[in-house]
Formats: sequence, structure tokens, C-alpha cells
Amino acid sequence: LTKIENLHGLNSLVQLDLSENAIRMVEGLSHLKQLTTLNLSKNALRDADSINHLRECVTLTSIDLTKNDLAGDGVIECLTSIPKLSSLNMAGNPVVSKVPYFRKKMIVASKTLRYLDRPVFEAERAATEAWATGGLESEREM
Repeated sequence: LTKIENLHGLNSLVQLDLSENAIRMVEGLSHLKQLTTLNLSKNALRDADSINHLRECVTLTSIDLTKNDLAGDGVIECLTSIPKLSSLNMAGNPVVSKVPYFRKKMIVASKTLRYLDRPVFEAERAATEAWATGGLESEREM
């Protein structure tokens, strides 16, 4: 499977597993108004442009993007603009290790995020918020 298509009659779809395909561009999902869980792990997604359509999927709460090839700061901006996102799996993507402070940036920018490859506890969120406002020194004071 290289393209997401033919989902127009599935208006009540809540979960969608498109893992282990060759999808390069997320598209054709925004009309799924009940969709809360999406698995796109092990595909061919590369950058923010390839996942930009997720911004239009306003009911999504859980997304698995594990083992794609996502890279670049734009990925953070894209993912943090999904309003109800609470659980995100990103392991195995270059963005996780190549973008400095990826986890902290995600947690600060997405107040609803409760899981990012592992749980986001309140203590971590508080320390990350301190880091965002005052740097490492403020974080250490927590």
C-alpha cells in the first residue's frame, strides 16, 4: 500500500491500522470525524510535509509513527498542532535523536501529551516547563 485512499464510506471509523506499508504521504483522513487512533508505523514518511494532513484530523488522540524516516524541526510543529493528541510513538525516527531536546520541545508545545514513547509524568512536565522558561539551571532547581 503506497497511498491512503477509498475510506470515504467509513464515517464511524475509530481506529485505523496502516502499519507496515510504503505510505509516503498522509492524506484522505480528515473526513473521518470519529477517528481517534491511527497506526502509521513502519511506513516511508520522511518530513513534516508528509504528515501535515494530520493537523486536519482533529479527533486523533493516539498516533503511532514508529520506524518511519521522520526528520526535521517541522515535525514537532506539525505534531504539536494536533489538538487532542495524548499518546505518540516516535521511536526509530531520526527526529528523535537528531533534533536537540526533541522530547522536551514536544512536551512543552503539547499540553495534552501524556505519552511520548514512554509516559509523561507531571514531574517531568514541570521540569520541562522550567527548562523552557529558564534553561537547564531552572530545570535543575525543580
